[in-house]
Amino acid sequence: DREFRDITMQMLNKAADLSRAHGFELSAVVLGSGVTSLAETLADRAGHVIVYDDPRLQHFDPDLHKEILAALLAERKPLLTLLGHTHWSLDLAPALAVKTGYPLATDCVDILVDTAAAAPPVPKVVRQVYGGKMFARMAFREAASYLVTVRGGAFPAAQAGEYQAEIVQAPLPPGLTDT
Repeated sequence: DREFRDITMQMLNKAADLSRAHGFELSAVVLGSGVTSLAETLADRAGHVIVYDDPRLQHFDPDLHKEILAALLAERKPLLTLLGHTHWSLDLAPALAVKTGYPLATDCVDILVDTAAAAPPVPKVVRQVYGGKMFARMAFREAASYLVTVRGGAFPAAQAGEYQAEIVQAPLPPGLTDT
């Protein structure tokens, strides 16, 4: 609907904290139709804003989004990819994990990275268990990259950051079928 949900700013805040603490590059990805100007609102929250602006992305299509993100992840090889834990990501995240072979942790309330423990670092996540009565810290198996869905409200949505993003208009990967 040409606006970002609160979870977007919450995830970017946590990602910025991790990036500052560990020297990671921070990129945000925007997919949709007519979203180029919307992407500019993230310019102070990430080092790069990668925009896929195409009429085929006007409505959420988990298969199309999966193919686009899988191609991007293969190209950029991020350590972590964060997605909001929404009804859309319940379709997208598992399909993306299967497509990429990357481990997935869902509905996380914290993300921890210890860069001193291993190279490359293996993140840990915190999830609530037993109806929120306990917190469990979970480790991933070692992999090239990791997928995490983040629970809404787990992190504060900080105000504008110190970034001056390069906004990159990205073409859709070749070979996508029209839907």
